[in-house]
Amino acid sequence: MDIGSVGSGTTDKTAALRSLTDDFDTFLTLLTTQLENQDPLSPMDSTEFTNQLVQFSNLEQQITQTGKLDDLLATQVAAQNAAAVGYLGKTVQASAPFTKLTDGTADIPYAIPAGAVEVSMAIVNGDGQLVRVESLDPAELAGEFAWDGKNADGVQLDDGTYGVSLIAMNGDGQPMPGANTFFTATAEEVIVENGAITLMVGGVAVPLNDVISVKTNN
Repeated sequence: MDIGSVGSGTTDKTAALRSLTDDFDTFLTLLTTQLENQDPLSPMDSTEFTNQLVQFSNLEQQITQTGKLDDLLATQVAAQNAAAVGYLGKTVQASAPFTKLTDGTADIPYAIPAGAVEVSMAIVNGDGQLVRVESLDPAELAGEFAWDGKNADGVQLDDGTYGVSLIAMNGDGQPMPGANTFFTATAEEVIVENGAITLMVGGVAVPLNDVISVKTNN
């Protein structure tokens, strides 16, 4: 399991906070100098002084809120990491535009939006070449296509990862949203990189946000 630093954007945030703090210090120095050197016979205008104090207060609040926001984001990222680790060793299903051909076969779960009149599933190889197109029953809103691993010419293809695209058309011949394919396998590894959490599921990288269900293996 590879869990790296979760400080996504930490460098940028630190630089921004440092800049804000520098501005705060500069403002404080200028205001103090102005108060020390004002003419007793002609003191600083009260309205201007009040406006500067308001700016002072706003700047102070920005610095405080920035620190609190960083703490909140760090807590959220830590919680996501802990949740991701909890997936290890469990069966994960994710919304995914791919499948994995193993021992010459692959089961591809799918979901079709209601109202579709024509549905087709396209399968492409690692080079992006179309190898198979299969028509599906639009009345079956949820199902599983059992791919025999053969291309359109009946040639058995090599095991590996293949891209899958599900297209549902309405009565006007327009594509419909909500057509999805899914990938199910055991979560083996958690990878955190630049703040993004990815699960290795059945040897394939799956973004954590694409996971839709988790089940404990018997």
